[in-house]
Amino acid sequence: MTKQTRNRALWNLADQGLSSLSNAALAIVIARAVSPGKFGEFAVVFALYGFLLGLAKSLIGTPYVLATSGGDGVREGRWSVWLTCLLGWVLMVLIGGTGLLVGGSLGAVLVVFGAGMPVLLLQDFWRTVLIARGRPAGAALNGAVWILVAVAGFWCCHRMNWDGSWHLSAAWVTGGGVGALFGLWQLGLTPERAGAWSMVRRDWGVTKWLSREYMAVLGAQQAMWFLIPLVAGAAAVGAVRGGLTLLGPLGTLSMAANTFLLTELVRDGTPKVEYARRTAMTIMGALCLLCTVWGLFIGMIMPNDWGVALLGDTWATANGTIIPLTLFFVALCAGNGPLVVMRAFEETKRTFRVSVAFGLATIVFSVAGAIWGAGEGAAWGRGLSALVFVPVWLLVLSGSLRGRE
Repeated sequence: MTKQTRNRALWNLADQGLSSLSNAALAIVIARAVSPGKFGEFAVVFALYGFLLGLAKSLIGTPYVLATSGGDGVREGRWSVWLTCLLGWVLMVLIGGTGLLVGGSLGAVLVVFGAGMPVLLLQDFWRTVLIARGRPAGAALNGAVWILVAVAGFWCCHRMNWDGSWHLSAAWVTGGGVGALFGLWQLGLTPERAGAWSMVRRDWGVTKWLSREYMAVLGAQQAMWFLIPLVAGAAAVGAVRGGLTLLGPLGTLSMAANTFLLTELVRDGTPKVEYARRTAMTIMGALCLLCTVWGLFIGMIMPNDWGVALLGDTWATANGTIIPLTLFFVALCAGNGPLVVMRAFEETKRTFRVSVAFGLATIVFSVAGAIWGAGEGAAWGRGLSALVFVPVWLLVLSGSLRGRE
């Protein structure tokens, strides 16, 4: 790995870290300001936002990265900006309208996020473009601008005694809006409708499988969270959620690595097979090591008092989920290497099929584990499902690359 590649990797990690910090800051500020019931309402809306952001990535962001490999991507960028704005406007009407119908504090938060969807999606797309163009430092700077504006907004809310979840959400969304405007200044890409739908039709062979894969994986996760409390009680879900809270940085690392690896592989067009394999092994190997170190620290070295301070009473049950969930993240990162390499070669139909099978295995293993050992058992089931699929990913990758040597 060259020095330039290492620098881009570090800046990409910084960008993902700032994005996660922004999300965590909003959740912490609102959790401290409102009742548990009101925080639950906010959490539902924020989960909806996260889902829609991921859907936009699969429909527009990742196809843009693949479509612009080896080129400047200016035309594709303008078309993608228009599609991002269009999706944001549609979601603004749907979510905002739902909020007006629902009313109350939940409706107010829905209206705020609905109004912000165009700029929130656009800010995230700017980050994708900056990383694809080899400018992850610019993406990190954009995230820093968002955080600074959001913190200023939180401070203003505190001074004005505006402690409602919708007030604080509005401050955070405003930060995203400023980040979107800053991204426009950074890149200078304005939306262009002419040619956008032609690009969608051209890339639909890839996009349809990416979006289906995203929906399949998300559906499996939601089914798992619904079934575990049915067989083992709500406390089992709380234990797994608590463990995932402390292992949150590993999810950030995984997303950062996936984004960085894909952009690096397609930077100069379709990559050579040996280069793709070597780069994927290097990045994902380092990531597996980092996941192992972090998980072992949380699960075996961190003082018990720290866990109680962070999670309260939940730590008593969450403690047993740390090691199996670390196994899950390590195995997930190991499988993500073949996944991203196949995406670089636009083998998205293959990745969709394996992802669907992996999603079903996650449900079966997690629910069986919950029946056997409640929250800790569910965590072991999830970890083992990811571990079992590492050789599956490697075999599918081998078949996918056969003939490309």
